[in-house]
Amino acid sequence: MWPFHRSAESRMHHRLLERLREAYVVGEDLRTHRLIDDNLRRVTDASQAAKDDPVLYQHWFGALAPDGLSLALSVEQGLWFTLGVRLHELKKQGLLPDAFSWEAEHLKPIANDLQRALHLAMQLVARAPTHTEIALLQELKARPA
Repeated sequence: MWPFHRSAESRMHHRLLERLREAYVVGEDLRTHRLIDDNLRRVTDASQAAKDDPVLYQHWFGALAPDGLSLALSVEQGLWFTLGVRLHELKKQGLLPDAFSWEAEHLKPIANDLQRALHLAMQLVARAPTHTEIALLQELKARPA
């Protein structure tokens, strides 16, 4: 048992930070053919963890997540899902490393959007979103897969 207690905000922030790190690693390794299985595992694990956040928020804070944070978490879940599906499709194609690298480059914007959504979600744990941030989240949610 740890000799100190972490606040609910700290725990939620830590979960988001872990997934932000995963999004960064996946984004950096997207073009590397030999890391496709690692990237798929990371995306699947992060996607599952993202689905738990609304429930954990309610458990830890004793209330539903605020609308802005809920929107950020929803955008994040959608982006993880989209990235996972697209990576799986690439793997099924059985491309050679050079062709894979070229195709995987088209997934980089999804990884970048994921990082933006996670950065914003980390901030929204502690404060209400601005109109600009809501507009950004709605834009990210509306982007085609």
